[in-house]
Amino acid sequence: MRSLILQLGFLTLAAVLPVAAADVFLGTWKLDPAKSKYDPGPGPKSSTNVLSADGDWIVVKGEGVNADGKPTSNSNRYKRDGKDYPWATPLYPGNVTISVKLTDDHHSIGTQKRDGSILSTSKITISKDGKTRTMVSTGTDASGKKFSNTAVYNRQ
Repeated sequence: MRSLILQLGFLTLAAVLPVAAADVFLGTWKLDPAKSKYDPGPGPKSSTNVLSADGDWIVVKGEGVNADGKPTSNSNRYKRDGKDYPWATPLYPGNVTISVKLTDDHHSIGTQKRDGSILSTSKITISKDGKTRTMVSTGTDASGKKFSNTAVYNRQ
């Protein structure tokens, strides 16, 4: 009887403990060029990003084909604590950092910088159903031209 009471107590405790929600940002995301907009264009022909967690680090691996038809790939990692971390990107050659902060469970904001100066800001929204990732980015590219892009990705 005592064993049964202990088992029931553990089951009750397990039922009421909060369950950690899945991180909706993680997974494999494929660009939907038809729904995306690049100003100035053109945008990439394709892009697939895989986001995974390694402890409190977010690991990003990307592959695609740029507007000129050349293959691209990148690999980066950052924490979502608002601090600057090294960031390699073909958009900005050289020493660039990124800081990323979650604003809630479905929104984050990232800022790319060089020597403390902001190059671009990206706001990411994950749809309520978790199937769509929209990234709105504004800034100035490496040649000094302003851009405003909306990239829409579908979960794979």
